[in-house]
Amino acid sequence: MKRFIFVFTLLCMLCLVSGCRSDSGQQRSTFYSTFSIGEIVAVHEQFLLPDSRVLSGTEAGPATPPYQKHEEMIVQIDMDNVPRFLEAIKTDIEQALVDSGARIDGRGGSFQDPVAGQVDIDYISFRYSQDKVNGIINIYGIRSEGTNYVLIIVLTES
Repeated sequence: MKRFIFVFTLLCMLCLVSGCRSDSGQQRSTFYSTFSIGEIVAVHEQFLLPDSRVLSGTEAGPATPPYQKHEEMIVQIDMDNVPRFLEAIKTDIEQALVDSGARIDGRGGSFQDPVAGQVDIDYISFRYSQDKVNGIINIYGIRSEGTNYVLIIVLTES
């Protein structure tokens, strides 16, 4: 839980420091402009429990690159389904990058096996480029209490 609080606090501070403003006049990639984790999660609802899902997000940063936006989503999922759910999310994000015309320049990540009483953090990352734009998307999955699973997506472009 301490890791989750640290990551959440860091994201909030980043948002506050940068002024939480956006400017649509600058060039961003197609992927940046169209990506939302909510749409991808909705496609894979077979992994989720029937309870509600909560999604929030902001775009933050100066009026010039680098641009950054983040989304946070809390889903209810049986922890045994997390690895398959994340693999499906990873595959769909990779496909969304390709479909947007971006080139994937690198991949990373790790999925943790749940350990009773311990909070694990899962991680997926893609570096990409499109025309003169370079970006990275980082997806963090945090096992929380009960069936709660928190997804945090940070998308940065320069």
